Amino acid sequence: MADEQPDQELHRRLRELYLGAGSPSSTTVDRTAGRLEDLYPLDGGRRSVPHSISRSTLSQVVNGVRLPKSGMLTAIVLSLQRCGFEHGSLDDDPGLASLPDWHRLLRAAKAARAARSPAAGGSVQAPAAGPERRADPVLLEPGESAELRRHGRYAAALERRSATGDRNAVYETAVMLACAAGYGHKAAAYLINAAAAGLNVAANLVPVDGAEVDRRLAVAHAHVLAYAAANRGDLEAARAFLSCVAAAGADPASRF
Repeated sequence: MADEQPDQELHRRLRELYLGAGSPSSTTVDRTAGRLEDLYPLDGGRRSVPHSISRSTLSQVVNGVRLPKSGMLTAIVLSLQRCGFEHGSLDDDPGLASLPDWHRLLRAAKAARAARSPAAGGSVQAPAAGPERRADPVLLEPGESAELRRHGRYAAALERRSATGDRNAVYETAVMLACAAGYGHKAAAYLINAAAAGLNVAANLVPVDGAEVDRRLAVAHAHVLAYAAANRGDLEAARAFLSCVAAAGADPASRF
């Protein structure tokens, strides 16, 4: 996509690789990472390439929460390629041949991030003038409202905020709904709304080809939102997102 920043392109391509590989579970990806030494002997050994990939690392990298280190990118790409080939969703496994292009993109992504950083000294882009872009107001259906209210006052307040066009609230509403069964397509529409308002993290969860939101990816986003809320001291928000994770049948992993 011509208007993408390198870091956005990297995250989009990683997500496409993950989906193309059949959206393997974190356990499957981690198990495959442990076989990389046998599958693809690397020059100089595997000192810089991890032997395992945690669930949180996989979700954060695939969903664009953070850039991976070089070794972790190698492990994730090789593992996903192999998972897809063994699953039958990918026709071939390019193995090590694909790595130069991935690492070129990672270097460009890191350079783009550095150029936008306040520490870049003269390379910083001036912040946009005026207020944050608003999303289109979202009016939830009764069933959607009831689903949010299951997760406490913070979740219930998201409905009111979404109705004002608060793009962050629209995104968080979409994540919560996508964690529940039966709301995947409506959640996708809300994510598109938030992404159109300039919220990149929402774009990372938008499904391809009009499909519904992948619940496992939504749960990963909910985990990240819970962690961020806890870090800023908003325990009510953290509990709301962990409640969504638990309702989806996933391990909340943390208690606040």
